[in-house]
Amino acid sequence: MASVARLYESDFDLTPTPVLALPLPSVGPVGANRRFMPRMSTRFLARPKDGGATLEGIDISFGGMMCAGGESVWPGNLMALDLNLPGEAKPLSVAGRVVELVSYRGTVAMRLRFEGITPAQQKRIAAWMAARD
Repeated sequence: MASVARLYESDFDLTPTPVLALPLPSVGPVGANRRFMPRMSTRFLARPKDGGATLEGIDISFGGMMCAGGESVWPGNLMALDLNLPGEAKPLSVAGRVVELVSYRGTVAMRLRFEGITPAQQKRIAAWMAARD
């Protein structure tokens, strides 16, 4: 019995993983909703750090966002952005990988997945979303 207890303790991490640290689900069938994190449709500004045209945010979650404006970036490319969330004193610096281009109200919008986002940044987005809910 003691060997089973040692095996159990050595093979399993007993620390629970926080929900914001869970991996995003893999891509499912076309048209399937892949999102499991709350998403808020709201307006905000996203400024590319490379000096490109300012983008208008359409929606945001802890894991990504959708935005439009300026020139669209091809899927697979990484963008460094400063998010100007209304009511926030300073911008939030994030990196987002363009996942897909979609049609949105007669224009092309980009869906981005945040990469390398810290738990503190996720909490800041969550607190901002909660204050507007």
